[in-house]
Amino acid sequence: MRFLTESEERAERLLDEISNHPLTVGIREKAAAERLRKREDTAKKIKNLKKERDSRLPELQADLSNKQEEYLKAKAVLDTTLLECQKANSALSEASHRFSHEIGLLEQVLIDSASPELDEAVEFFQETLDNLRRPGRIRTIGRKDQKDPVKWTKKVVRETNYGAVVSALQYCQASIEELKRMKLSPVLDFEKIEQLKGEIPGIDVYEETTGEQNMERTPIHPTD
Repeated sequence: MRFLTESEERAERLLDEISNHPLTVGIREKAAAERLRKREDTAKKIKNLKKERDSRLPELQADLSNKQEEYLKAKAVLDTTLLECQKANSALSEASHRFSHEIGLLEQVLIDSASPELDEAVEFFQETLDNLRRPGRIRTIGRKDQKDPVKWTKKVVRETNYGAVVSALQYCQASIEELKRMKLSPVLDFEKIEQLKGEIPGIDVYEETTGEQNMERTPIHPTD
């Protein structure tokens, strides 16, 4: 057994005095009371939250159940409507394909039995197209040049039938398409064929075009 030294005994007595001092006791009691108050407040909050939970959660659960029931009903209607839409789309696609197929077969009967005059007219316009595409059908006629010695350029004025040839080409191409459509008509329209042939635009129509070119500079050689 170890005996305390005199200094240790004095320190122990001092600690006992401090611990039992009214001020220290008051501090401990105040701290204990504050801790107890906080614990009681916390326990009260827990009790209130549990009470609110037990009251609120069943209401929210009931509202969720109602919404889920409404959703399932709406989904059932939507699924049924979607199925009906798919059926309607299939019916539309099938009918469209059937009509197109049957109409195409009947149109081919009209095309195959069309009057030979239509094929002859198509050949006529095709030959006209080939002729219009031949070299030399587009012609350019020179008229005059206006020189500008300051800019060292010249204004070139020409006349060309380029636009007229293009118009004739487009007309013949459109006429061929029109003749092909005429094969679908049960009655041959001779007047229409002659009208198409007679209204081919002439290509001897010239339009003036203007452009600018640089003039060639003639080198000047010094006299020996």
